[in-house]
Amino acid sequence: MIQRKTLLLAIAILAVSFGSLAQGHDIRIQVADIEDSTAIIGYHFGSQKFVHDTLTFDDTNTLRLNGSESLPQGIYFVYSPGFYFEFLVGEQQFSLSTTLDGGYDLLEVSGSRENQLFKEFQVNMTKMQRKQRLLSDSLAKVSGADSISVRDELNKSIAESVRFRDKILKDNPNTFLASFIHMMAGISVPDFEEIEDQSERRKAQYEYYKMHYFDLVDSPGEMMRTPIFHNYVMKYFDELVLPQPDSLIKEIDLWLSRDNNEEFFRYWLVAFFKKYQESKIMGMDAIWIHLSEKYYLSGTVDWISAESLKDIEEEVRYIKPNLIGKNAPLLNVVDTTLQPFNLEMLDDEYLVIFFYDPDCGHCKKKTPVLKDNYATIKESGGEVLAVCTITDIQKWKDFINKNELDWINLGDPFGRSNFRVEYNVRTTPQLYVLDNDRKIVAKKLDVGDQLINFLQEHSRLNP
Repeated sequence: MIQRKTLLLAIAILAVSFGSLAQGHDIRIQVADIEDSTAIIGYHFGSQKFVHDTLTFDDTNTLRLNGSESLPQGIYFVYSPGFYFEFLVGEQQFSLSTTLDGGYDLLEVSGSRENQLFKEFQVNMTKMQRKQRLLSDSLAKVSGADSISVRDELNKSIAESVRFRDKILKDNPNTFLASFIHMMAGISVPDFEEIEDQSERRKAQYEYYKMHYFDLVDSPGEMMRTPIFHNYVMKYFDELVLPQPDSLIKEIDLWLSRDNNEEFFRYWLVAFFKKYQESKIMGMDAIWIHLSEKYYLSGTVDWISAESLKDIEEEVRYIKPNLIGKNAPLLNVVDTTLQPFNLEMLDDEYLVIFFYDPDCGHCKKKTPVLKDNYATIKESGGEVLAVCTITDIQKWKDFINKNELDWINLGDPFGRSNFRVEYNVRTTPQLYVLDNDRKIVAKKLDVGDQLINFLQEHSRLNP
């Protein structure tokens, strides 16, 4: 069976001349001994891959990609059932020749000095990395003096690869090759040895790393067509920005305005929108609300359908009133004697609001778990408000009696409350935690250990 080989060919964006400046693109890729008749030409864009064209191999096993317009710079690929091959378009006229299993060792390049340099980089780095893997494997099998010797050899090999990489970068500045390798290597952070205090030194290193993280990205729009850029950017937001909605919103807005490129803006807006819409981290829905209101519902973007806008508007209506940190919406409910109830009637340190439906199978399982934790909640200074979501009074009371629920039982048998919207009770059960100021401090917690751990930790941090 034919094995697929991946070849990553980096070619810088340069003006190419064949006697005179050429317009458009003309790229030829020959694959000796390939048996497939056609192949797809595609390109990376963020975390995705897109098809550009489908081409046929000629009788010399050559694909010819040409057109009257220049191709955007980026890493493209050839794909067929028996072959996968990556190359970077910067120069618009060049040729590449390889064999089905030849790899970089047998690659021949014409019309791209930078790609020739990248070939040298790939061949040498592959050899050194192979050597380092073998040394690492040996290190796990030896001990004593032998391990010291192997470790020294491994360190020398690592240092050699760093020197080789740095030489490539030093000798070829201001090229796509340098930008791409820098991106893979990441930011080099100074030791800050002049700072004696270890915590202050780590702080200085973190601040330097964050401040200079995007120094390697001269043109974010041009880096979109590489397979590493999406993760490089997301690492910044996941690891270097304070994991709070306000901090992330500020950084996201700055990033979206960084490059005056419509494709760049659209890709990252959709990526962040999806990321924080699907986030399981409590409180991150505030970022989704911000993106929805500032960019979609404001009319800033014109490439979303009216139906999708309506869906977003509907979601905002259910989520915005109950964001973490907001004052809890009023509860226009009654107790089991059908007397009105409001949150101001209680002075407990915490209120745990539990919305349930007596007919809901999940609610039937979770209610006893919450009941088992009720004493611990009371010890933490809290109280449980269990709000029945149905209007059948008898079924509500039967559920209370059957489960012997002695916390505060509430309901809305007359349909006067808007809690289904304001507390986003479209499914049950739903749980919210309010602090003594009656602000929402948690939601969607499990009624077991997750709830108890949160209350204990919140009490510790807010004595």
